[in-house]
Amino acid sequence: MFTRTLLTFLLVAAIACGQTRERGKFSLQGEPATLMGIDVPGKNMLIAFGGGSICVFSAEQKIVSLYTFSIHKKAVTGAGFLPDGKKYITCSLDGTLRLWDTEEARKHHKAMEDSKGDGKPEVPKPLLSVSAHSGFGVTCLSISPDGKHVATGASDGTIKIWDAANLKQLVSLAATHPGGVKAVQYSPDGKVLASGGTDKTAKLWDASLEKPTLLHKTALQVGPVNAVAFSPDGKQLARAVASPRNRAS
Repeated sequence: MFTRTLLTFLLVAAIACGQTRERGKFSLQGEPATLMGIDVPGKNMLIAFGGGSICVFSAEQKIVSLYTFSIHKKAVTGAGFLPDGKKYITCSLDGTLRLWDTEEARKHHKAMEDSKGDGKPEVPKPLLSVSAHSGFGVTCLSISPDGKHVATGASDGTIKIWDAANLKQLVSLAATHPGGVKAVQYSPDGKVLASGGTDKTAKLWDASLEKPTLLHKTALQVGPVNAVAFSPDGKQLARAVASPRNRAS
């Protein structure tokens, strides 16, 4: 387990006035962070790391000392809360997809904070764990807005859809991005799934069908598509592309 101190400010939208304000702050030292996320109610946050650890804590705290625990054998590459915030799902380059209880993770963090890092609380265990992509590293995940499905992408180029409640595989789409899938993201209404890969393409899939079908493909001819994100109304898609000079565009 590790402690990390002040480095980053967390800014949240002040919806009433259209501005941002400081909500809390935390620091990251040691192994690099791979991602962070907040649940829909805005009560829980998570930060995951390259060594396979995670920290889940209250988003309402003013100052946070981050105490992590190990959840995967390799880097955590995807994580997200289910809509009610009571559970979260993670994936990793170790090839696994796991479902966790948020409250258990919060209890662990509080016990470590209360003891200033000297406590030895029981380390949370996954509620469910599956080998997701036949031994290949899982590189990304996205949870549907209704919380029923989770999409994963892997280094073998496949995209899979899972039942978020029991992590049972529902759909497997082979060879979606030759060379590896780098990103997946559901649209705000959950009807479209966007993906990006090392093949320098971004794709849109009809996620309303029992087996998603390809709606649109964009070949960028610049570099791997490392991330995709929809606008709030779902009408536009942003793509982060690694250029030959390793710059995102």
